[in-house]
Amino acid sequence: MTPIFSPANHRKIFLVFLGMAFCSLPYSRFSLSVSLIALGINWILEGDWRSKLNRIKGKVSLYVVASFYLMYLVGLLYTSDLHSGVSELQQKLPLLLLPLILSSSEPLRVKEFFGIMIFFLIALVLSTFYSTYLFVGNFIDGSSNVREISPFISHIRLGLMVNLALFLSFFFTLNPPMTVKPIIRIIFLCVSLWLTFYLFLLQSLTGIVVFFATILILLVVLMVKIKKPLFRYISLAVFLIAAISITGYLFIKIDKFFVRKEISTEELPVRTQNGNLYTHAPDNLQYENGYPVWVNICEVELEKQWNFRSSLSYSGEDKMGQSLKLTLIRYLTSKGLTKDSVGMANLDPIDIHLIESGATSVIFREHKFGLYPRLYQLLWEIDQYKLFRKVGGSPFIQRLVYQKAAIQLIKQNFWFGVGTGDFSKSFNEYYAVNEPNLNPRYWFLSHNQFLTQWVALGFIGLLLFLAGWFAPFIIERSYKDLLALSFMIILTLSMLNEDTLETHIGVSMVSLFYGLIVFGQSHKRIAQNGRVE
Repeated sequence: MTPIFSPANHRKIFLVFLGMAFCSLPYSRFSLSVSLIALGINWILEGDWRSKLNRIKGKVSLYVVASFYLMYLVGLLYTSDLHSGVSELQQKLPLLLLPLILSSSEPLRVKEFFGIMIFFLIALVLSTFYSTYLFVGNFIDGSSNVREISPFISHIRLGLMVNLALFLSFFFTLNPPMTVKPIIRIIFLCVSLWLTFYLFLLQSLTGIVVFFATILILLVVLMVKIKKPLFRYISLAVFLIAAISITGYLFIKIDKFFVRKEISTEELPVRTQNGNLYTHAPDNLQYENGYPVWVNICEVELEKQWNFRSSLSYSGEDKMGQSLKLTLIRYLTSKGLTKDSVGMANLDPIDIHLIESGATSVIFREHKFGLYPRLYQLLWEIDQYKLFRKVGGSPFIQRLVYQKAAIQLIKQNFWFGVGTGDFSKSFNEYYAVNEPNLNPRYWFLSHNQFLTQWVALGFIGLLLFLAGWFAPFIIERSYKDLLALSFMIILTLSMLNEDTLETHIGVSMVSLFYGLIVFGQSHKRIAQNGRVE
């Protein structure tokens, strides 16, 4: 086949659209799709099939990846929903095509690899700047929904990309793949520090956990790889300090959460200052910020004062779809106020706006930045589930329900799963029968990619998935490079808590970074001499 353009121009097209794909990850499914399609078309029109076949000839790692994708094709044979199965094949196509394109193309040179990663960093940093602008606006307006500051993609996906970019910029600070001026290293350092700050600003619990887990795993790897005793002891010391600091922080915050204000039923007031009766339910053990929720409540005064100060109805919903009345009662409780006209008088306009936006605790006003708001929410969800066994809108408890559903579906279809197109329907059918109190808007997959694969394609499919994921990384010796290893750790950890491959952005992110570190071959040159040649 005669190429449409010269080899040099096809190479430029390849690099432009590969870079465009990386830059599109934090922003747009459309431009990402265009980039991936253009990469495939250019690869076909480029021709030069003999060279491409020679590059992939005997490449066992590529065959392993292909066998995993082949399992999806086999899964079509016993699926009842062929349309969904074909859609699933289409969505997973980057997992096959990107490794094929990258492994059969000429390996990335130093400037090409460096340039693409620089453009990705620039794109992501600009995205975080805009996100921070939205955060500041939310802070001024009093909004508590941190997800609003990630307008383009899921805040969880964004948190994972921030982790990838953070470690990328940090390794470029220590050991850039090509000779750069000191000022460039300083810029990389500033980028890594900024992204660390932003990760906590984003309050993505998945992203924060992945960040600390990756650091700890890399420190363990360094302790094993480093031969000089001094540096090994330094790595051990850093590991212990990090582990003790994280454990200590969690212990202090968890202990603080369970500090409860004691109440005496004899001392509970009967009437408000206006003479209206209070209602008390001291046996209800629901607490907010250490204060009992269901005491000192006068709904007559609450409704009157709230409707006077807000355009949202007291008996309606807040902006997050929760009962506004319950949000208000919990928020007043968190401030240690009585739930009456006196308590309402102690709320300022920011408090009112926070309640309207769905904030259930003053914690979300006092701690706009950092891990504690998410940790507090997680602990509260666990505490409520222990008390009332209600799933509600609790992300953590929902994950337990999702994984329970996955385990039950696995038991029913252990070896071969339910088929490529039926796994989503199978989850929904399980929830309809076994979780009648779970709102259908919360019917999701297992939030664990490995369990989801098992449900869809059975134990055989899971084994092929594990082989397709880990074997190429080992066969190509990618683990020898710490940057490639950090990417692999981040992507793998993401799959333990998310169905990373079940969204277009997620599967493309994984395919691009995995394809780069395993099949782009740049990692081999980094591993050999600290530079990409």
